[in-house]
Amino acid sequence: MKDIKIYIAAHKKFVEPKDDVYVPLHVGASGKESLGYQSDAEGDNISDKNSSYCELTGMYWMWKHAKADIIGLVHYRRYFFKKILNKSSNNILSKKDIEELMENYDIIVPLRGFTYKRGSVYDQYNYAHTISDLDLARDVIKEIYPEYMEAYNKIMNGSECVQYNMIITRKEIYDEYCEWLFNVLFKVEERETIKLEDRDAYNRRVYGFLSERLFNVWAFKNNHYKIHELPVYNTELNFRKETIIAIVKKVFFIRNKRLYK
Repeated sequence: MKDIKIYIAAHKKFVEPKDDVYVPLHVGASGKESLGYQSDAEGDNISDKNSSYCELTGMYWMWKHAKADIIGLVHYRRYFFKKILNKSSNNILSKKDIEELMENYDIIVPLRGFTYKRGSVYDQYNYAHTISDLDLARDVIKEIYPEYMEAYNKIMNGSECVQYNMIITRKEIYDEYCEWLFNVLFKVEERETIKLEDRDAYNRRVYGFLSERLFNVWAFKNNHYKIHELPVYNTELNFRKETIIAIVKKVFFIRNKRLYK
């Protein structure tokens, strides 16, 4: 039987799923009062970068320290659900569900989002964030991973994008992705052109925002891995009519098109 650990990124106390496959992970724990959870400030870590890296400080800690065969990252208020339009706690992905899915797939990610109202993925980032940050990431990729430029251009010119920095996969695949991602992000940071002190709290979350797009670049280039998409719901929010319509459209489209293929 595979050892499975799904870490839950959290910065405050929350009601945990009952399944013991889930492990709360205190992200941004450096200098903070303990929550009684596993801290991302132990050992090799980037916990003190949490204001700009968001849940990636937990992702980095998992890369360096987690030992399970299959690992994953979810959020204290966002989980993978088995069935569409069902936010019951009984519908949260269980250990048994994960074991069965990982028999047939390499990676589990959230249902893809679409940017039609804002144009391309690149246009949407320009609308919501600081586009020079994404341009800088492109320059770094071109410099250190030029073989990824075709994938970068394809994703940025397209209208599909997996978000949330949530993933379940085998540890060796997770390590492969993290090595690529953090190499890119640390190089972006080293350029010292992103001035966090000039931004409000939301716009300081730049590396978290970048990584949501960059996962798609990595996945497109490495599309030999079989990816399975599942619904993700925010357990603190109620369903709205617009949300239901959007999800139904996603499912209809996704059933007819494999991600990154």
